[in-house]
Amino acid sequence: AYFTFSNEKQPGVVVEGEEVTLDWNFTEDETEYDTTHSYDVNNDLLSIQWIAPSSITLSTYTAGQPRFYAPTVTDVDTLFLTVTLIINDGSLSDTEEVIIPVLNNKKPNANAGSDKEEYEDVTVVLNGSASQDPTDVSSVLGPLNYAWTAPGSITLSDVAASNPTFTAPVVTDTTNFEFVLVVNDGELDSEEDTILVTVIGNQAPEADAGMDQTIHVPAPALLNSLSIDVTVALDGSGSIDANDDELSYLWTIEQGEGITLSDSLISNPAFIIPNAVEVDTFEFLLKITDEHGLFDISDSTVAIFIAQNDSPTADAGDDQTVDQGTEVTLNGQGSDDTDVSNLLGSLTYNWTTLSGILLSSSAAQSPVFTAPDEIDTTIYTFYLVVSDGEYSSSPDSATVSVLPNKPPSVNAGSDQEVDQGTIVTLEGSASSDPNDDDLEFHWELWSSPSDDGISVEITLSDTAVANPSFTAPDRNEISYYVFLLTVNDGFMDSEADHVRHDSPAKVTITVLQNKPPVADAGADKKAYRGNSVMLSGTGSTDINFDGIAFEWSSGDSVFSTDSSPYLYLPGDLSQNTEYTFLLTVTDDDMASSLVDTMLISALVDSVAPPDVPNVYITAEHRKVIISWDASAEESIDPFSGYSDFEGYKVYKSTDGGETWGGAQNKIYDFYGNFIGWRPIVQFDYTETQDTSRCIYENSFGCEDGVRREEISGLDPMAPRINLGSNSGLQHSFIDSNVVDGFEYTYSVTSYDMGLRTYIHTYIPIVGSDSLYQDSTEWSPSNPAHGLFGPDILPVYGAYKSLECTIGSSDADPNFVSIIPGYKASNITFPDIKNAEEFIVPNEGTIGNGKKFYAIVDESLLTDDLLRFEIQAELLMEDVNKDGIIETKSNTDNNIDYFSGYPTGNPLLFAYEVVDTLSQLPVNVGNEYSIGTLSTTQQDSLMDLPGADSLSGIIRLPQYKIEAFPLKYLDDTDYESNWTDIFDGVRLRFDNSLKSVPQNFQAVIKNQYSLPDTGLINNLDIELEFGNQGIAFNQRPPYSYKIEFSTSTLDTAQEVTPSGGCAAAHEGFNTILPFKVTNLTTGKRVPVRVMDNGLDGKAATNDKGEGDCVWERGEEIHFTFDSVKTTFGADGRLNTQDDDIPFPNYTFILKLDFKYFNYFAGYTEPWK
Repeated sequence: AYFTFSNEKQPGVVVEGEEVTLDWNFTEDETEYDTTHSYDVNNDLLSIQWIAPSSITLSTYTAGQPRFYAPTVTDVDTLFLTVTLIINDGSLSDTEEVIIPVLNNKKPNANAGSDKEEYEDVTVVLNGSASQDPTDVSSVLGPLNYAWTAPGSITLSDVAASNPTFTAPVVTDTTNFEFVLVVNDGELDSEEDTILVTVIGNQAPEADAGMDQTIHVPAPALLNSLSIDVTVALDGSGSIDANDDELSYLWTIEQGEGITLSDSLISNPAFIIPNAVEVDTFEFLLKITDEHGLFDISDSTVAIFIAQNDSPTADAGDDQTVDQGTEVTLNGQGSDDTDVSNLLGSLTYNWTTLSGILLSSSAAQSPVFTAPDEIDTTIYTFYLVVSDGEYSSSPDSATVSVLPNKPPSVNAGSDQEVDQGTIVTLEGSASSDPNDDDLEFHWELWSSPSDDGISVEITLSDTAVANPSFTAPDRNEISYYVFLLTVNDGFMDSEADHVRHDSPAKVTITVLQNKPPVADAGADKKAYRGNSVMLSGTGSTDINFDGIAFEWSSGDSVFSTDSSPYLYLPGDLSQNTEYTFLLTVTDDDMASSLVDTMLISALVDSVAPPDVPNVYITAEHRKVIISWDASAEESIDPFSGYSDFEGYKVYKSTDGGETWGGAQNKIYDFYGNFIGWRPIVQFDYTETQDTSRCIYENSFGCEDGVRREEISGLDPMAPRINLGSNSGLQHSFIDSNVVDGFEYTYSVTSYDMGLRTYIHTYIPIVGSDSLYQDSTEWSPSNPAHGLFGPDILPVYGAYKSLECTIGSSDADPNFVSIIPGYKASNITFPDIKNAEEFIVPNEGTIGNGKKFYAIVDESLLTDDLLRFEIQAELLMEDVNKDGIIETKSNTDNNIDYFSGYPTGNPLLFAYEVVDTLSQLPVNVGNEYSIGTLSTTQQDSLMDLPGADSLSGIIRLPQYKIEAFPLKYLDDTDYESNWTDIFDGVRLRFDNSLKSVPQNFQAVIKNQYSLPDTGLINNLDIELEFGNQGIAFNQRPPYSYKIEFSTSTLDTAQEVTPSGGCAAAHEGFNTILPFKVTNLTTGKRVPVRVMDNGLDGKAATNDKGEGDCVWERGEEIHFTFDSVKTTFGADGRLNTQDDDIPFPNYTFILKLDFKYFNYFAGYTEPWK
C-alpha cells in the first residue's frame, strides 16, 4: 500500500477549507513495483478501505481517489490529520499511513519603517520589508502582498512593492507627509501601519574658495627666454548644496592687477602671472547661487602669494673608506626649498674630482668608479653642485679613502687519489684577491718519489695557468706528488706557510698502484652451422689506460691473440653444439685480468616461417568472405626461439591457383629474378603492438622482454618485400571485387619479421685523436644475439622475413575456392553487425560489453543451442587484518565491483545445452571422482560453468570454448582477440576499459536516436568521467537513454551556482527539456546542472547564466547515479551498507546542438 495527497496550492501542507485529493497510485506494470506505488505482485483483485478522523468526511471510503475539505483549526497553529489506507487481496493485507498538516492562519504584521526627513526634489525610498507573518503560510499561499496608500499629491512608483519610491515635492516650508501600509498573506489583511516623511524646503548653498597658495617663480627674463607661462588654478569644487541643486559660480579679483581669469563663471578658473609683476599677492572672492536664487559668498578671500626662486642645496653624502679594486658608489642628494621643477624640470647634478678617477657619469646623482691601486692609503675628494635650472648650489664635498693593496689568497685545491695513466687536473681557481686584482699563477713540483735516487719528474701542461694537467706516471707502487702554488696580484705574492703539510698553497696527488685490466668476452651468441661468428673482446678495459693484449683460448690451447677473431662453425654438424671460449687480457705492466667466458651455440635447425594458417571461406551475392584462424601467431622460430610472427598476406587467383595475379602483380629482385606475387591485401601489427610484442611468447608487454622495435616498410634484407604498414591484424577479409558465377581461389600466408642482429659502430678512444674502438649495436628484438648467415650479408648474421608457402591445392589448409552468388530464398543468417539478435542475454544478465561473431565456414554450421558464460574473480583480501574483507590493496586504486559481480581476469566458456529453460549440457566432458579430490579442488570444479555432481562424480560439460581470456578496450590486441573457430563460427567478447583513462575522457561505443534517426546527427554528445569517478574503476560500460521534449521533462536535483531557482520556478531547481535513464541499472538519473550559461563558464554573465533553465553547453553531472557495489560506500565487505545503492559520480554529460553554430546571437534554448 502507498498513497499521496494533493491540493490546489502547495503539496505537503493544506489550509482551512481547501479541497484535498487522496491517491493510492496503483500500478500493474511490474517495472514500476517500488515504494512509490500500490501494487499486488500476484495481480489479485484488491479491496480498498480508507480510515479518517471524525473531523473530516471523505467522498468515498472504498475507492482509490477520495476527496475531502480541510476542517477549521481553532485551538492550535497546525492541526495534524492521520489518514490510513488498507488494501486487501482476500487473504493478505497491507497498510499505509500519512499525516496531513492543516494550518490555522493568523493576520500578518505590517511594518512601514521608521519616520524620516528628506530634502525636496530628491528620490525617497519607502521600506516595508520588515513586515512579518507569524504563521508563515508563504509555502502555501505565496509571499506577502503589499498595499501602500500615499497622500493625494504624491505618486508612488509601485503601490504593490515592498520598497516603492517617490520624488519629494518642492515645498515653501517644511511639510509632513503620511504613508499607510497594509500587507496580506493571501487570506488575511494586517492592521494599518504608517510612516511620516518630513520634506525640508530649499537650503542655501555653502561657498568654498579653496586653500591659499604660494607660487615660486624664476626671474622674468629667464621665463621669457624659455617661453614659459606661470599658470595658477583656483579651486571652488569644495562648495556644496544640501538639496543637490545645480550651482552657478562667480569669481571676483579683490587684489592684484594685470591678470585675467580664464572663466570667472566655472568652479576651477585659471590665470597667468604677468612677467613684470608689481605685487606679491593676489586675492579672489567666490559667490555661488543655487537653482532657486539662494546664494553664499566665501567667508574670506583666497590668497595667491608670489615668491622669487632661490638656489638649491647640495649634499655629496658621507665619507667612505674602501679597498683597492672595489666598486665605489657616491651618494649625492639635492634639496630645493623654492621648488620650480614644474617650470624648469628636476634638479641636475655635476661631480668634479682630481684627474685619474673615471666616474661612470659626472651628471648622475650616484655615479660609481673603481678604487685605484696605490701603495699607501690615498684620500680622494669629490665635489657636488646641483642646479634647479636658474641657480646653482654651493659645492659640497665627500672623501673616499682607498686603503693599501692586500696580498692575494692562495688555494691549491683538494688532495686527489688517481689511477696510473689517467689525466690529472690541478685546481687553483679558488685562489682570490681582496682587491679584485687579476692573478698570475705559478705551479712547481714540491716533492715526488725517487727511482734509484733520482726524483720522478712531472711535466705540467702549463705552470702559469689556474688548472694545469698531467698524466699520472706508471710505477710499481703507490706514489705521492706534492705541488706548490704561488699567486701574484701584480704587486705582491700570496702568503702561505709552505712548511705546514696542510698549507693551502700545497696539494698532494696520490697515484695508486697499477690495476689489472678487465676482460669482457661479450654476450653469448647463437649462429647457424657453416657460418663464421665473430668473438669480440673490444669491451675489455684498463682503468690505467694501458695498452692491453688479448688471449682467446679453448680447452688447453690458445685460439687467437686478436681482439675480435672469427670462429668458423662446421657445416656438417648433425646436432646443436656449444663452444666455450676463455678471454684473458694483459696490460703493459704484465698484469692479467680475470678470465671471462663466451659461449657460442652452433644450431642445426634453420630459420623457418610461421605456421600455415587454417583458412575458411563463404560467399554471398557479389561478395566473398575469407577468414583464418590465429594459429600462426603461436609460432616459435626453431633457430632463434623468438615469437617472430608479424602479419598476414591474402592472395587471389582466377585460374585455380595457377597464377596469383597479372603481370603487374609480379615481384622481381634486383637481378630481375621473379621472387613472388603482390597480395591483394596485407595485415600486420600496429606500431604499438610491434614495440610491445613479447619476444618469447604470443603476448604483449612481457616482463622478460619485448621487441621495442617497429616493423614495417621494405625488408632491409630483401628490399623488394613489404613488411606491412602498421595496419593492425585482421582475421577476415571481404572481397567485393567479384562477379557472381565465377570461381575464385584464395590463399592466406603468414610471415615473420626476420632476424635482426647488429651494426658496427666506431667510438673514439679517450686521449687519442686517431684511434677508435669497434663496438656493436644490437637490435633490441634479438636479446640472445642470435646470428644466421654469412659475413657477406648487408647486415652481418641477419636474415630476411620468411613467409609460409602459398597454398596450391585443396589439401593445403590455406587454399580455398568458392563461387559467389545469391543464397537460396529459404536460407537466412543473423545480422553480423547486430550480434545482440544472435547472442541473447539471459534474464537478469546486465553485462553490456560488445559481442561479435563471424561465420567462417557454412559447411561446418550446426543446429545447436549454446550457452556462453563469463567467469571472473573478486580481487579481495583482509587488508586491515580485522576479519572484514576490503578491496585488494595491490590492485588499482579503490577497486569496487558493480552489484557485487566479479570482474577480475574474465574467462569465456561455451557449451551446447538442451533447451533455453533448463540450459543443461548436451554432452558431458571430463568427470572427476569426488573421493579423490580435496575440498578446495571440489569447490574449484563445481564453480566451473555447467558443472554438476551425481553419484559421487563431478561432471563438466564438453566445452566448445574453455577458459578463453577476454580482452579490454585498452588492451593492445583486443580487436584480434577472436576465439578459435568451432562449428563454422568464431566469436569476440570485448570488455570495457580496464582502467579509467588519465585524461578522463569516456569512450562512447554506440549512439543512435529513435524514432527520429536523424536527431543524433544534430547533437554533439560528450561524456567525461566525473571528478570522483576514479574511485569506482570496475564500473560496467553503462548504457544511457536521453528522452527529449520541447517542454519541461525533468528537474535537476542540484544546481551550481545554488540559489535563485525557487523564485524562478517555485519549488524546483533548474528545469530540463530531457530526462536521463541509466539502462544498466534501470533507474532515472538525478543530475546536477552547472548553470553557467551558453559559454559553459562561471561568472561571465553571458546569456542563460544563473537563470535556472538548462541551455545548450551547460554541463550535466550524473552526481546522483545510484548504484550498488560489492563493498558499499565504506569499501568493506559484510558491513551494513553493502546492499544500499549510493550516489556515485559516474559521468559529466556535455550536450550541444550542432545547428546552433549557424546563429551568432542568443536563441530561445528549446525551440
